[in-house]
Amino acid sequence: DVKLEEEMSRLREYVTLALGERAKAQLKVRQPLSLLKIKGNGKEIRKDLLVLLKDEVNVKEVAFEKNLKNDVELDTVLTPALKEEGYVREILRSIQDMRKEAGCKPGDLIRAWYDGSVGVQRLFTDYGDMIKKAAGIRVLARGKVTDADATKEIGVDGDTIIVSIKV
Repeated sequence: DVKLEEEMSRLREYVTLALGERAKAQLKVRQPLSLLKIKGNGKEIRKDLLVLLKDEVNVKEVAFEKNLKNDVELDTVLTPALKEEGYVREILRSIQDMRKEAGCKPGDLIRAWYDGSVGVQRLFTDYGDMIKKAAGIRVLARGKVTDADATKEIGVDGDTIIVSIKV
């Protein structure tokens, strides 16, 4: 399908440009952003392929605008909700790394403990179910454990979270 190949090529171009803009703004791909604007009328890429673009660039929305100065522009304003989502993704990545270090297989359920400031505790309270599901955690509790299989300190917005896991 020649048309699909052309659209995918254009999509990869947009991804490359958007990731370049992220790098310039020093924003990790794990940090979600609200909007990616693309110069054009929106007919260059099918709607179902825009889902791939959103996922690759980690943006909530994609908009096409004819009068942009550049080919792509990112809205780099981080709302509190976007910051929290980025923190949760950082926590998940760290837990996944710890699972790997502890020799866990994908289906293995673990137990996890966390400790940190009140703000950190709120992240685990608000996003606990999502963290448990995404990281294969059977039990998630506040506190410290001395006989953990892996422990990691995670820096989040000038704060430190201590996460421990047991297989």
